[in-house]
Amino acid sequence: MPGFDQAKRNVQRDIEKGIGHIFGPFEESAVSIPEELEKHLLELNEATVVAVPWIYKCQHIGIFQDLLPTHRAIEMHGVTFVNYSQDGDNPVFHRYVDWLGVMNQLGLEVNWRVPIEEEDYSKALREYRDQVGDDL
Repeated sequence: MPGFDQAKRNVQRDIEKGIGHIFGPFEESAVSIPEELEKHLLELNEATVVAVPWIYKCQHIGIFQDLLPTHRAIEMHGVTFVNYSQDGDNPVFHRYVDWLGVMNQLGLEVNWRVPIEEEDYSKALREYRDQVGDDL
């Protein structure tokens, strides 16, 4: 089973290959492990899944969420789970990214309001008021 250091190298290649066309590396060694986390990580001898938290220092160079390249330097935070259970030579990557942090650094706003038609909203509001009264 590959060790944690090999998993880190695999994750760096995965990040740069997977999103490097939109967020290009800002420096040669752009992917790093947060220092405060790395010293607490344990390597299990029989582990088939390795969790690799990372920070990717990059530049917005491609279209992201219909936003043309801003060429802003950002720090992308995430964690990748590397699954070696199928084939140690061809691991499966499960990459999780703090996309809200990315959007914030790019100056994008996120609207968490669920899209609903006005008629449906009015009906739901009437039903809610019937249940709790008019004390909104």
